[in-house]
Amino acid sequence: MKKELAVIILNYNGATDTIAALHSIIEYEDLNLISVFVVDNNSTEEDFIKLKIAMINLGLIKKEIKDDFSDFISGNTFYLIRNSINYGFAKGNNRCICFAKNNGYSYFLLMNNDTELIEPSITKLLCAFK
Repeated sequence: MKKELAVIILNYNGATDTIAALHSIIEYEDLNLISVFVVDNNSTEEDFIKLKIAMINLGLIKKEIKDDFSDFISGNTFYLIRNSINYGFAKGNNRCICFAKNNGYSYFLLMNNDTELIEPSITKLLCAFK
């Protein structure tokens, strides 16, 4: 089954919150239906490494993706994209939306990095759109 929904989480020096958000997605969502793109918007090296190590330790990623998306490999559920500059909120998200759209995703959800789910909200939302 092809995943149709790209969940995009923009991180800027908020690794602790972003990791909690990822835990809630893992706990509540049907990961067969969604892909999660964590976009680091040029955080400090310490914050980025904390996020990257957590995602590796959770088995979500093997490495980060460059901000030009040149080393993107489809078929994963979780992706970590590291922007080389801080594009700001709008452009940081829009760059990932454009990339996801060009890679076959039909739906996009911008999720604040400090959001923690308490039920399968994303899956319910996707079903409502279909």
